[in-house]
This record gives sequence, C-alpha cells and structure tokens, in this order.
Amino acid sequence: MAVPGRIRVVEGNEALLPAVLEFARRTYPEGSHQGRIGYYHWLYERAPGKLSSMLLVLDDQDRVVGTLHRLFLDWRIHDAILQVPTLIDLALDPEYRPSGAGIRLILRGTQDVPHAFVNGSNPNSAPVFRGLRYQEIQGGVWSRLALRPLSALWRTLVFRTSGAATRPIEPRRFKPRYGIQCTSAPSDQLLAELALLANASPATVRPNWTLESLRWRFFHPQGPRHVLFHGRDATGELLSALVLSLGTTRGLNVVRPLLLVAKDQRSMSDLIKASYRSAKDAGAHAAASYSMDATVIQVLSDLGARKRKDPPATFFHHKRRTDHLLFTDLDIPAGASDLGFDAFPRP
Repeated sequence: MAVPGRIRVVEGNEALLPAVLEFARRTYPEGSHQGRIGYYHWLYERAPGKLSSMLLVLDDQDRVVGTLHRLFLDWRIHDAILQVPTLIDLALDPEYRPSGAGIRLILRGTQDVPHAFVNGSNPNSAPVFRGLRYQEIQGGVWSRLALRPLSALWRTLVFRTSGAATRPIEPRRFKPRYGIQCTSAPSDQLLAELALLANASPATVRPNWTLESLRWRFFHPQGPRHVLFHGRDATGELLSALVLSLGTTRGLNVVRPLLLVAKDQRSMSDLIKASYRSAKDAGAHAAASYSMDATVIQVLSDLGARKRKDPPATFFHHKRRTDHLLFTDLDIPAGASDLGFDAFPRP
C-alpha cells in the first residue's frame, strides 16, 4: 500500500463535484444517493454557503479522499430559531483514517456555527466526539422489529454466501392500511398540517418545521425519496403522521420512520401498525427506529421491537460550553440526521 501524501481540507464547489462522486462511488454501496450529483445540489440548497458548506479532504494529487457533509435544518432552541447543521457522511479512504483528517474535518465543520448535531455515531467515531467534549444525549432508543422473519433469514444467508444485493422497493408499492392513508407526493395543505402537528411538541429544543422545509427535507425532486402515512379523525383533522424511508442493508430491505407525530397514544399505535403492515406487504423485511418519544418507544415495544444492544451515540456540539445547560428538554426525530436509509430508487 502506498504511503499517503500530504492532505488538505477544503470547501466544496461545483468543479470538485466529479471528484466527490468518484469518492462516493468507491465508498458507498452501488445505488446509494451519495453517488448522484443531484443529492449534493439538494443537500446544500439551503446551506449558508451552498456548496462551499461541503468539506472535503484532498490528497497531494487533488483527489477527494474524505468528506464531511452537513445537513442544515432550522431548530427551535427555547425562544430562538437557529439553523443547525447535522454532521453526516463523515468518510475517509482507509489509508487516510490514521492521519487525523477526520478530526480536522470535524473541527472545520463546527468552527463557524454555535451548535452542531451528531446522531448515529458508531463505536469507531463516538470516542472522537467524546474526546472533543461534545454533549452526549441520553434517552434515545434504537430498536429493530422483524416484519418478515423467515424471508429476512433467507435473504441474510444469501447475502452472506453470495453478496447478492436486495432489490429496493418502489414507493408505489406502499398502500393505505387500516384507514391510514399514504402518499409519496403530499400536497402543500397536508405538509402545512404536518408542520403544525410536529411543532406542537412542548420540548424546548427540537427541529422547527415549515411546509417548505418538510418538502425540501423529504419530498424534494433531487433529494432522497420518502412515503408519508397519515390518519385523520371524523372531522377530517390530522391526527397522526409518519414519514417513512427505506434502505437496503446486509441483504435486507429495512424501513425506518424519520418523523413520527400523533395527538395521542391510540393514534400513534394505529399509525405505526398501519405503516408497518403496509411495509410488510410491500416486501420490507424489518423496521429500524430511533426515538426519544416515550409513547413511540412504548408502542414499538408492545409490537415486539427489540432495543439494540450496541446503540449508536448522539451528541451536540456547542461553541459555548455552558450551552449544554439549555439542551436538556429535547425532541429529536430520526429525520434530523438519518440519510443512510433514504434509498428508495429513482426512476
């Protein structure tokens, strides 16, 4: 193996996108959204500096050998609304991992913001954020529920023996169930209602949703694709809503709720049961979830979901160390970070 040369961390731009795509295609599985140029135009559409908010590691031949991307969302932090980046897609070519480039990317990615969010940090990267004295957030539960146990077992065996990938499920295969409707192309009216329902959370720290930000985050023509499930009461008022993503991992099709809100536990239970039944009928093998909501955690437990024994870690970075005192009453949906399961295929 060649000894890595000198590296530098730079901001992204249009001219570097071909090199970014080349890096993504050797780093992520075939068909991943990171391998599409439209993904980056979508991701940085709302970023303060557009593509310059992308951070890259270049080697001495100007090849991209590492990335750190930032998903910018509006957060309500007590009485203020601030744009907070979620650090995502931190990746380095294997030979550059011991070089310290990952820490350089993280420090560069947080130097110009008062707060930053990290969710789903694995055992390899979590010690880095702890070493940087990020605030570690407790209370989130990662769980998994088998939807088709026998089929999942068979697909896992096939994947382990042959490496054969699973064909992703098209959104059109998800159908309404038990009175809960679903769509992959929601109207502006429906998204406006969802924003009101999601923002009704009493938590003092949470994402702040609008019609525009929901459409950008989940239903943008260049962004990852999702399905929205929703239920109404007898008067037509929105009672519950769930944004579902799907990804292929280790030979399985796995769905995951990214935004999940309801007015009461009964509505939440009905919503989850209907969406998971629809996913099962469409061919999904399992459902994975992350939630800080006690109602969601209880409903999933009642359905037989099992907590992960080695859950990823969740962190907030604060420029002012004392700001951790403000981040105690939290409502963090998986959609504030998770892009790894957003793999519905594009036509």
